[in-house]
Amino acid sequence: MAKQLIGIVIDNEELMMYQEQGSELVLTVEGIERDLINKGKIAQPEILAAKVADIKERDGFSGNDCVLVLPEYGVYFRNISLQPMTEAELKMNLAFEFKDYVGSDKDGYVYDYAMDEILYDAKDNPVEMKLFAAAARKEMIAEWADMMKMAGLKISSAIPREMCLVNIFRRAIDSGADPNKDYCLINIRLDGTIIYIVQDASLKSTRLIEYGSNSDNYDLLSGEIRKSLNFYSYENQGREIKDVYFCGSGSDSINLKATITSNLGLVERSLEEILPMHCMDLKSAYRGLLAIGALA
Repeated sequence: MAKQLIGIVIDNEELMMYQEQGSELVLTVEGIERDLINKGKIAQPEILAAKVADIKERDGFSGNDCVLVLPEYGVYFRNISLQPMTEAELKMNLAFEFKDYVGSDKDGYVYDYAMDEILYDAKDNPVEMKLFAAAARKEMIAEWADMMKMAGLKISSAIPREMCLVNIFRRAIDSGADPNKDYCLINIRLDGTIIYIVQDASLKSTRLIEYGSNSDNYDLLSGEIRKSLNFYSYENQGREIKDVYFCGSGSDSINLKATITSNLGLVERSLEEILPMHCMDLKSAYRGLLAIGALA
């Protein structure tokens, strides 16, 4: 029998847990104390583990295996292209692909990849491999694994947040969404906003902005978003972002979303356009999107 995995996302604002129990879906999104996590580092592991365990029991999550969505701190994600090579050669080369990010501390990171596609020549010989690659601090992975163990859970796999969104958009495209569209998803949290741009079913751009829905200047936040979209258009001549999808706890703010779309001349699209079909009725899907993407 296949394991019933639990997708788990925890940041300094919220804890999200998602599980598919046959035709029944369980999604919990709950606020947490702000001092439990600081930039991806667990400050109070015993308290956090107890909260995870309590939610698991209270809301009926089954099994002990989980997919942990890694924090944005201490993790690097890249789209890379390499010449064809064996799996052993690839694993040896991954550290080199992140040398500009990890510097001399390459042994302090664990590296992994997921195959995007393999390109072939006219004679059907492989000529290029396109990969999603990630590097994460070993110390951070161990810290989260220890906390999950205290909560009675085992990390079956750990994936970057970016990969969750790639999963969401790829599934949407497979279900009929426009494969040629440039998608912009804005994740608005209380103290920060992350902009994701997906092009050709691959994550093309990510930017963290240090303003969220708690900001008292919505025009300032929309101005920072404008800078990101303008830079994307400059780097990708002929491509244009015309509409936007919102997620995250801060996307509850109708005024904030209206300010962003009005100032930038964008159209807000319903998140239902990219959600997996079986998740359409989940009321908190816009807040638990990353946890859903962990299992997509």
